Formats: sequence, structure tokens, C-alpha cells
Amino acid sequence: GALAHAGALPPAVGAVLGATAATALAAIALLHVAWACGARWGLAVVIPSTGEGPAFRPGRAMTLVVAGALLVAAALALGLSGLVPSLPSSRALGLAAALVFAARAVGDGRWVGLFKRRRGGRFASWDDLLLTPLCVALCACFVLAAG
Repeated sequence: GALAHAGALPPAVGAVLGATAATALAAIALLHVAWACGARWGLAVVIPSTGEGPAFRPGRAMTLVVAGALLVAAALALGLSGLVPSLPSSRALGLAAALVFAARAVGDGRWVGLFKRRRGGRFASWDDLLLTPLCVALCACFVLAAG
């Protein structure tokens, strides 16, 4: 894969990073598909709240678009790792994925990310403890994989 050719990391480390990122992304994609199909589990902690209700209500189509994007990112992680050589392994795509996850980690300055102003509540706690750190970790995986 790209990692082995670039010499940035030993191939085994690249394979572990790719497999880990791909597994996490695929699991999150499946969760989005479940939400699009009507599941309610976890929604209270993944959508910011205004205090009177959700800050937004993502529709079924948008939820499926996010699921598709996450699956594409999972495939890219596998391609970059060399685990599935037939998948894309473009350095530019890997860096683009890293940028997307970095942007989510930084946040919008209001609801999500490191610099959110809205603190307190279930979403903010989960965002601080899980969602933002996960995006930082995924960003690092893609930066390392893209070499």
C-alpha cells in the first residue's frame, strides 16, 4: 500500500491503522443506515440540543448520504493500508479525508468540535469524550496512511 511504498511506517502498522479506521468507519456507517431505517438508539447523544429539542433533524436521505460517505472513507482506509490493493489508494484522497475529519474535530464554533460554544448536555459531553477524539484519531490515521 501507500504506507509501505512511502516508507513512512512499517507495513504491519499501516495495515493495523487501515483496518482499525475502516472498521470504525464501517460501524459508524451501519449505525447511520440503522438511523435512516428508523432506529432511535444513540440519537440523543449524537445530535446537538437547543435545550428545547434537537438543533436539527437530519432526514433519511441525508443520513444515508453520510453513511455512504463513511463507507467510501472506510474503503479508502483499506486501500491506503494495502490490505485491499484493488481499492483506491490516492494520497490526495487520503489527505482530503484527513482534512474532513480535522474540520469536524475543530468544529463549527457553535455546536460541535473542540471550539464549540454550546457546553453542557448529553451531546456536548459525548462530543468531548468520544466524537471529537474519534475524528482526531481518524484524521491522524489518514495523514499517516497518505504519507
